[in-house]
Amino acid sequence: MAAVELTVFQVILLFWSLRTAVSQVEMRCPSSCGNICIPYPFGMEEGSYLDERFKILCNSSSGVPKLTVDGTKLEVRDISVRRSTIGVMFPVVSANCGGKDRNTVVDLEGSPFVFSSENYFIARGCGNLALMNQNQSTIGVCVSICDKNRDSMMASCSGTDCCQTTIPSFLKVF
Repeated sequence: MAAVELTVFQVILLFWSLRTAVSQVEMRCPSSCGNICIPYPFGMEEGSYLDERFKILCNSSSGVPKLTVDGTKLEVRDISVRRSTIGVMFPVVSANCGGKDRNTVVDLEGSPFVFSSENYFIARGCGNLALMNQNQSTIGVCVSICDKNRDSMMASCSGTDCCQTTIPSFLKVF
């Protein structure tokens, strides 16, 4: 079988429900970390965030904000109260890559977050059959074919040397 690297996410969008907190959201930026505005319900100081699940850790030397979900510190790229999303960098997951396998699971159970359908499950490589599973059931599939006359790193991900499918809405873990 060909080596397969599954690039699950470059950025993951998490969705949170703010129905009870909408009236408390301010449109100005009360705090920031690097170039990222940290609006309510998120915050960095005690009393500035809705609860511990919305606490942002800021590395003052690098200016990189981190959100801890299920013990995993995810680098925050943007927060949009208007769209109810938080964009974070997700660890690359790979399988069948000649000993370079990395399997990272971010489990959002028990948190106010879910995976957004704006994310893509991507498999780079030639001749892949990539399955996305949840609880022993397949919830997504993509297949790629080979084209040796094409530069796979420069090509769009359209089924030749790479395949992708959307992540189903409102998943908590996969």
